[in-house]
Amino acid sequence: MIVETGDPSAFPNWNEMIAATDSYSFFHSVEWADVLQSSYGYQPTYFFSFEEGKPLACIPMMAVCSRITGKRGVSMPFSDYCDPLITGKNQFNVFFKRIVATARSLGWKYIEIRGGQDCLSDAPVFRLSYLHHVKLGDHRLLFKNLRESTKRNIRKAEKEGVVIEQSNSLEAVKAFYRLNCRTRKEHGIPPQPFLFFERLHEKVIAQDKGLVLLARYGNRTVAGAICLHIGKRAIYKYGASDRLFRFLRPNNGVIWEALKWYSDNGFEDFSLGITEPQHQGLMQFKRGWGAQEKSICYYRYIVDKQAFQEGQRYANSLWNNIAKKIPGPFLNALGFIFYRHVG
Repeated sequence: MIVETGDPSAFPNWNEMIAATDSYSFFHSVEWADVLQSSYGYQPTYFFSFEEGKPLACIPMMAVCSRITGKRGVSMPFSDYCDPLITGKNQFNVFFKRIVATARSLGWKYIEIRGGQDCLSDAPVFRLSYLHHVKLGDHRLLFKNLRESTKRNIRKAEKEGVVIEQSNSLEAVKAFYRLNCRTRKEHGIPPQPFLFFERLHEKVIAQDKGLVLLARYGNRTVAGAICLHIGKRAIYKYGASDRLFRFLRPNNGVIWEALKWYSDNGFEDFSLGITEPQHQGLMQFKRGWGAQEKSICYYRYIVDKQAFQEGQRYANSLWNNIAKKIPGPFLNALGFIFYRHVG
């Protein structure tokens, strides 16, 4: 098998090709690679094998080059998961040898793969998370499968007059971003720069591959989400809410509206994203939607040591507590400066 490197944008029907595989997600799409490249300068370095001019197998990867955090290859930065589009361990091993050789030639410190535990079951896990996803169908049947507390919260949002609006406009993205900045500060995390969301709108949402949902209460935006989709699969990628209005359960209204829209438009799978094990409350919330749960493993291979790194890396609570006290504009500026270095 010959493994080559390249850019998915060279294939006009790339999305259709990956949607024919079993393990595809939005993070395999050419649009996601384009957003990362145009926002942060990462270079697509995808590894392919070809048959009759078409990719037969692929491990998507971006080259992240930073003067602060060094060089590495990541599959894929800021993605919840991105399984190798590979058949079996033998094929994966051929690919991985080529990736390691490329890493050495480009001076990468490490290689990170987000997913692919079927191929890497013998390797130490660097980080463990859980993915929750809902099998879609008739939304009336979906509602019946929800936990009773989830149903009550949806009804409460409706009863209290929370209105859910759908849009693919830049103005809707801006409204979501303002709310997102406040939510991220509450959690002690810098927001991604607005440039990233501009690119996401330009290359994904405005091209009908994404959806913005905003929960309105009177003239206020009290919750929102950005969902992304490709083929028959969608993901709830970004969410935000105003803590002063969470008693209205607007987040439940937003997710339910997303589930209905994707069900009614012929989608088959809706991902609620990944959750780290220590966030038990969030995991319980996601289970309430009748979601199936599976583990997602991240693997990190240290090039100089020629070995996978073991250990769990979760958010630093000390840093989070400090970041909560940083004024919003300064926290936003930190996100603008540093996000490209942490992909």
